[in-house]
Amino acid sequence: MRSVSLIGFKPFAHYHINPSQELVRYFSTIAPHSLHTLILPVQQDGLFQTVSEHIQTHKPDAVIGIGQAPGGTIRLERVGLNVADFRIPDTAGAQPSAQPLIEGAPDAYFSNLPLQGLQQRLLDASIPTTISDSAGTYLCNQLLFTIRHIQKEHTPEAIGGFIHVPLLPSQAAEHISSKRPGPAPASMSLETMREALQHVIEYV
Repeated sequence: MRSVSLIGFKPFAHYHINPSQELVRYFSTIAPHSLHTLILPVQQDGLFQTVSEHIQTHKPDAVIGIGQAPGGTIRLERVGLNVADFRIPDTAGAQPSAQPLIEGAPDAYFSNLPLQGLQQRLLDASIPTTISDSAGTYLCNQLLFTIRHIQKEHTPEAIGGFIHVPLLPSQAAEHISSKRPGPAPASMSLETMREALQHVIEYV
């Protein structure tokens, strides 16, 4: 069996929960020995070192980063950019503007997950899924770029990428009840997200 690492994030901003953390926690309880998990704080400082140590320790065949983003679909991210341009501060208060993530590294790294095959697998399971050309310029983008950079350096035969999941229904409800600006966000149940990630793990 191929070994897989799942990497998610803790809550950030005004959110009290992060579906990526919940997903990683869930799979950590049912995972075989070939599945490794890591949950990161939403902080730029320390991310590279922590992810590098994780990948070099476990040497997984596939690394899948997971994060939350408003929207109604599972988003399979195509590319990570070598830039940090934070619209809001991270949980440590850092807010870089148009700064490279890694000096001297390429401008971008592409995911080498089988995106089209994954999309079709999830669509066949009636899970709305799209392929996205922008992972943003916040920590999710940084994680995608970091995963691929470390793999190029240390595990070049491995595959890696990033998946954005929608908000949970409880997060969408909290957005509405708090009268935050903007339209009510779309959401997806945690059960559907679990099913989606199970398909991804099996497919890669």
